[in-house]
Amino acid sequence: MCCCRVKQHLHIHIYINPHYRYITLIYEMSLRGLLLTPRFDHWPFVLGHQGFASGRHCWDVDVGDGGDWAVGVARESVPRKGRLSLGPQGGIWGLEKWGGQVRALTARKVTPVAPRGLPRRVSVHLDCGGGTVAFFDARDGGLLFAFSRVAFAGERVRPWLWVVGARSHLRVCP
Repeated sequence: MCCCRVKQHLHIHIYINPHYRYITLIYEMSLRGLLLTPRFDHWPFVLGHQGFASGRHCWDVDVGDGGDWAVGVARESVPRKGRLSLGPQGGIWGLEKWGGQVRALTARKVTPVAPRGLPRRVSVHLDCGGGTVAFFDARDGGLLFAFSRVAFAGERVRPWLWVVGARSHLRVCP
């Protein structure tokens, strides 16, 4: 159960046109703290507008049952042009579903995660002071993966979303 300040009513549908490689965002409702910023030029990533440098925050993301995706947090300074390294070394702490497998975006290579089943909704928990980013299956509360001893070095981090392919959809949930 998420009890943090970010969790408010917002539904965001993210659609990718695979022919033109751009993202279209459709806002059903607005949220003061989790509006989205402009896209990246090489990847179909989106960052939340509000950055966090202190406190505890969490939000749920409906990842559905089709396509590939990733959710997590990224440093505010993560490059938006060109390729970047997916993982803590590139300023991203995330969990992805790729090729039917759930994996944590850990340093140097991904770490397979063995959930009981593929999650349909992921709860992202950020504790800036405690240096943790944790991912839970929002349906049963089971821990999927946790990054610990994360040092943000005083820099703000933002919610990060990645939709991969036409069958993917992500929705930030109330």
